Amino acid sequence: MTQSTTVSSLIGPWKGVAETSLQERCRDAWNTPLDEFSDLEVATFLNQKIAAPQKLVEAKRRLKSAFCPSQRAENGQQ
Repeated sequence: MTQSTTVSSLIGPWKGVAETSLQERCRDAWNTPLDEFSDLEVATFLNQKIAAPQKLVEAKRRLKSAFCPSQRAENGQQ
């Protein structure tokens, strides 16, 4: 069984207290596999420049899927 890539596996464990709602959203997604991020989480991490190269790959994949019907079919989407 392969382990999915998470922000934690790229950057390390979350450290400190999440004092703002933005920090709470980031902390809550920290151990979530990158391919399971919601669109809001992808945008948040890109805007905050957290794991940006990896999130950019995911964002591009989702955009391609949204604009290319054959790609959506391959991903099991309608």
